[in-house]
Amino acid sequence: MINHLKKNKLFLILLILTIITIIISIIISALLDNNTKKDITNNIILMKNGIKSSNFNKTNIIKNTIINNLSTTTFIWILGISIIGIPIVVLIYLFKVLLVSLETIFLIVNIKSISILFIPIYILPNIINILLYFILIYYSISYSYILIKVLFFKKEYNIKKITKRYIKIFLFNLIAMVISSIFEYLIISNLLKYFL
Repeated sequence: MINHLKKNKLFLILLILTIITIIISIIISALLDNNTKKDITNNIILMKNGIKSSNFNKTNIIKNTIINNLSTTTFIWILGISIIGIPIVVLIYLFKVLLVSLETIFLIVNIKSISILFIPIYILPNIINILLYFILIYYSISYSYILIKVLFFKKEYNIKKITKRYIKIFLFNLIAMVISSIFEYLIISNLLKYFL
């Protein structure tokens, strides 16, 4: 495993950046003032009450979740073709990791207001999405890097074969994101209220 990571520098870099972002989210949560922490706690209580009473528009939730996930997936994939998209896709991914990390930390901090089982069930769809984004970004950066080498350093690659693989990764992520979004909707609407 360690040898594989050493050989695959891009994977290792993305993994290190993910860990650093999680550490940064811990630091951010520790530096927040008391008023902000109280606001976050109140929002968690409001979310809990909303889930418990099913007081939310289920159709809008699934629709917005799918549109959000598919839009981000498509945007990242397009940036992979653009050559200049490498720093942008990395920032998008790290921002997603930061949000999920902060959300998890705040749920753990407010564990008295919710059930222990609530946290992993609530966070699971987000973790799945992060893994999907990781895969897509890995291939997006790889594809951009190959294009740079072909265009500017006159390296030879089987672009047709690599492009087909990149399209397959895109389609896989689109399908997986739709499934993940439906899964998230089902969890929010049906499972979470039993763990409050």
